[in-house]
Amino acid sequence: MTEDMKTRRRFLRQAGLAALGVFAVAGARRAAAASDPKGLFAGQFLEDGHVVNIPAGHYDREQMLFVEEATGRPMVAQSQQMTGSWTYSDTTRCTNMFYPNNGAPTCAAYDSDQDSHPDGFKPGE
Repeated sequence: MTEDMKTRRRFLRQAGLAALGVFAVAGARRAAAASDPKGLFAGQFLEDGHVVNIPAGHYDREQMLFVEEATGRPMVAQSQQMTGSWTYSDTTRCTNMFYPNNGAPTCAAYDSDQDSHPDGFKPGE
């Protein structure tokens, strides 16, 4: 074997080992990131979320607020980030009544509205 062939083989072996090392490091990093819960898509469901402890209370119709049982103060005033749930209700009305020859009324056209109310309480109820 000539000296040029030995040099070329040594160069190719070193280049191959360097490429193998680069791929091994990249694979190890990817495996470490996948095993971390933050690297998973479902990782957000594995960790504890932001927990808000809401004290016992009731809805006061005069103040239109939730009032804490122990102190009688409104709960919303204590936490500016506290939000309630919104309830949506659909109301459907007949807008065009049809009276055929037999006299039985039949609705020919309907109209619907969607109302939203905070915390499940419909205004006026």
